[in-house]
Amino acid sequence: MTELRLQIKGFTGGGCARRTEAALRGLPGVTAVAVNPLTGEARVQGPGHLPLLGLLEVMRRRGYEAEPLLDGEERRPGGIAAWDTPALRRDTRLALLVGVPLLLLVRLGPRGLAWDLLAGSLAAAVLAGPGRGIFRDAWQRLRARQPALEILTALALAAAWLSSWLVLPTSGPRLFDVAALGAALALAGRLLAATTARRLAAAATPVDPLPDRARRVDEEGAEREVSLADLKPKDRLRLRPGQIVPADGYVLRGESVVDESRLSGESRFARKGPGDLLIGGTQIHEGFIEMTVAAVGEATVLATLRRLLEQAGVSKSSRQAATDRILELLPLATLGLSLLALLARVLLAEPAPVTVPLLPALAVLLAPSTATLAMALPGAFLVGLGLAARRGILFRDARSIEDLRAITRLALDKTGILTRGLPRVANFEPLGTESSERVFRLVAAAECTVRHPVADALRRYCSERSEATAVAMAQVTRPGGGLKAEVTGRQVLVGAPWYLAGEGVDLAPAANAIADLESSGLTPVLVALDGRLAALFGVDHELHPEARALVQRLRRHGIETLLLSGDRPEAVRRKAERAGIRHFEADLRPEAKARRIRELMAGAERVAMLGDAVGDAPALAAADVDIALVGGDTPPAGTAAVTLLQGNLARVLDAVGAAERTMAVAGQNLTWAVTVNAAAMALGGLGLLPPLAAAAVAAATPLLVLAGSLRLRTGPLHERRKATR
Repeated sequence: MTELRLQIKGFTGGGCARRTEAALRGLPGVTAVAVNPLTGEARVQGPGHLPLLGLLEVMRRRGYEAEPLLDGEERRPGGIAAWDTPALRRDTRLALLVGVPLLLLVRLGPRGLAWDLLAGSLAAAVLAGPGRGIFRDAWQRLRARQPALEILTALALAAAWLSSWLVLPTSGPRLFDVAALGAALALAGRLLAATTARRLAAAATPVDPLPDRARRVDEEGAEREVSLADLKPKDRLRLRPGQIVPADGYVLRGESVVDESRLSGESRFARKGPGDLLIGGTQIHEGFIEMTVAAVGEATVLATLRRLLEQAGVSKSSRQAATDRILELLPLATLGLSLLALLARVLLAEPAPVTVPLLPALAVLLAPSTATLAMALPGAFLVGLGLAARRGILFRDARSIEDLRAITRLALDKTGILTRGLPRVANFEPLGTESSERVFRLVAAAECTVRHPVADALRRYCSERSEATAVAMAQVTRPGGGLKAEVTGRQVLVGAPWYLAGEGVDLAPAANAIADLESSGLTPVLVALDGRLAALFGVDHELHPEARALVQRLRRHGIETLLLSGDRPEAVRRKAERAGIRHFEADLRPEAKARRIRELMAGAERVAMLGDAVGDAPALAAADVDIALVGGDTPPAGTAAVTLLQGNLARVLDAVGAAERTMAVAGQNLTWAVTVNAAAMALGGLGLLPPLAAAAVAAATPLLVLAGSLRLRTGPLHERRKATR
């Protein structure tokens, strides 16, 4: 799948993001488009080559500016955030400076033709000067034949100004102040919307950027301050207390305590010495060290995290479709309601000058705010993504937040998930005529390239007990089962009992030994050489210290835990009892785990799977939500729906809480935005809300989204669900 990122400017209203998506989606080869209305970032996907020049040309024809975005490139503001320009701030101040005195002049000043001419001239100056951008935007949308609220705003201002000249010979109310101050409030609303967009977009960035400078050490040991852009792998850097690590690398000399809370989301101090890994963005707390650079720029863990957050920020939730439909219908609904209000006043009220029946229609036209509607959901999701990232939780997209919120069951694997750290070989028993030293040599060679906690334990145990080395040939692994390899002409099988049995190995000689291991809570791993049993390892897994507390907290929260393991029942039962897990299933191959999860989902359960991407890949793919644990020194791939950084198992409940709070605030934002817009239009149409009051409501409503979304940063991350299972 090919993907292009674009930065789009020139939005004139909240519906521009939806119109942009529709235009890009209509191009050949484009299968998916997502545009963030706050930042203007667009992600365009297709199965093959995407015509960049064609995409840019489509944007230009529709009145938008677009340019490609590259990874690591400093982005300029786009979307609604780009409205905040020096010109708009100047125009808003000028319009208010003239509009407020004009309001006093029209409402409280002397009456007479000279004063009316002065008021009309001042209003014309506002519309032709500071307010010209409103009419320019309306003309752009008209030329593009796009129904937009900007057209109706310009229509309302022009109608207020023109109708006022028609009533000069009469005593009817003049609306010059509505035209001028209405334009000022429309401009002020844009500024507030842009401020809201910038604040919400910034909330999705969980950590501060890397420092601009670093102290590089040359071959003679002299220090020289250089720009971060000049750093390259293998450079030596010198770091002192209080400094931010500018790149990923390894400690050369010295010792230090490093504050890793900026990446882990929790108070975390780690002691670092020669050979230890340093992650860019962490902070030297105490001590003096030198490091060698391993990764810079976009290759660092921090850059990867930022990139994945940006990608998630452009994604859309399933609720967005409803909002897009409202934005699509709002201009036509507003126009229809304003005409209805005008006709009702003309037909039902006493005859009056034209400006009198026009008042409710103008109030309806000035009341709605598409920017508020467009920002309601994306704003909450951006803040929610940033909140989660500060807690060491990375969501792939907005849909992942929605799905995680609804889970009722958490399925998890035992090895590396319920247990922590590296397993250790606690027991070894030869079963055949082969010498132990030969078994150790062959097993170490067979496991030399396998990346799995049990394989690491076997390789480490065997390598320590065998000096000879060999190379495995024709290695074949079975996720969750074991491996088959050829070493120095001999066939080596290493794995679970069911795996060796499936390869035709007779397990009868080891039946009692396997039962004894399982009864003691160890995991049996068998070795067969040339089809005959040769040895039995007993592997011990240390239970994760947070496992029992997490299981209890999840149960109180309404989420039941299910342990799925490929180990034998006795070993799984012991681990489940120690962790407080009520439901467990053993002797499950990877495909059986996936089948079990599908069965749960067919029974109306919403299932999340927590496991590793190798042995549990089928089960992870089958679940509603797949959750991955990664170490703090590993760049997150971003392929899992939820990634828990620093391998912190306790963050599972925090992730659920962040999802629930984000969805709650997103719903509240949308409810308030729709309610305020609808109420202002209804009250305006009934004549209970004057046009300027309606315009003021429209200008201020972006603050509802800002205040609502930023509430995510306060209060407890999770609360017990009202309904539990």
